[in-house]
Amino acid sequence: RDVKASVDKYFIGGVNHIVYHGTTYSPANDPWPGWLFYAAVHFQPVHPFWKDFGTLNNYVARCQSFLQGGKPDNDVLLYFPFADKISSPGGREYLHHFDGMNGFDSTDFNNVAEELLHKGVSFDLISDRQLQKVLNSGSLLKTPGGNYKAIILANTKYLPLETLEKLNALAKNGAKIIVYKNFPAGPPGYYDLDKKQDWFTAIATTLKRSVIMGDEIMPMIAKANVPVETMSEMGLQCIRRQTASGKYYFILNSSGKPVNDWVPLASKAAAAYIFDPMLARSGRAKTKITDGKNFVYLQLQPGETCILLTSATAL
Repeated sequence: RDVKASVDKYFIGGVNHIVYHGTTYSPANDPWPGWLFYAAVHFQPVHPFWKDFGTLNNYVARCQSFLQGGKPDNDVLLYFPFADKISSPGGREYLHHFDGMNGFDSTDFNNVAEELLHKGVSFDLISDRQLQKVLNSGSLLKTPGGNYKAIILANTKYLPLETLEKLNALAKNGAKIIVYKNFPAGPPGYYDLDKKQDWFTAIATTLKRSVIMGDEIMPMIAKANVPVETMSEMGLQCIRRQTASGKYYFILNSSGKPVNDWVPLASKAAAAYIFDPMLARSGRAKTKITDGKNFVYLQLQPGETCILLTSATAL
């Protein structure tokens, strides 16, 4: 149960290939508990759950068969404030490991990420180097991994000059830039700072005229016309992938109570098929459109997941 819950969190976070890191080999005739290693999972025949391990692996394989198909379908790029982190005192930390949100607990970057996650806004992080590869596609932001509707700067203090120039170029061509709370104050570092600061201020003056700026993230998300998966209000978490015919949804009931109701979707769903990756069942799902919004009927127990294949046209 605990391993499945962890696996589901990885799937919701965008991981689509699970590897059991460092599983320890232990000779069959070695006495219990066999050979152990502190940094490994102890999935061995000597453990009581071994007889159920195949069920878990089959579940993972079925989920991955969907999640490895299609392309990512997140809507927002959240800027990763690397310069802010390296410009702050390290305290007792000798070497910081940049793995996800580690070290950003008390920052607005973390707060915005948490709010987006809980309010049903799908996002990816983007670095300064990755941002240089972003192109305009109308009002969309085209990256090697997919298309996005907006970039968010979450109260970022320092911004490399090259990043500011890129954001300005994207904004001039119609990209939506959301600035939460404060606009960046200047470039990081002290090298040639006066010259860089003057150039930064000049570009920022132009860029500020076209950004969406405010102290509340969700109203700005709405102003940027970013879709919101409001199933989050029912305690459901999801991740989407784009396919040739529609969307794949991986949906997790994290509410702690059963869901037996019509669930709203941000995507068009003239038809939908539902797959149960644990019990290998599938069938056509009930769908409806009310006030222009798409709904699918779902029945999920606490901790249960399903995969939904939606189509904008009738199947």
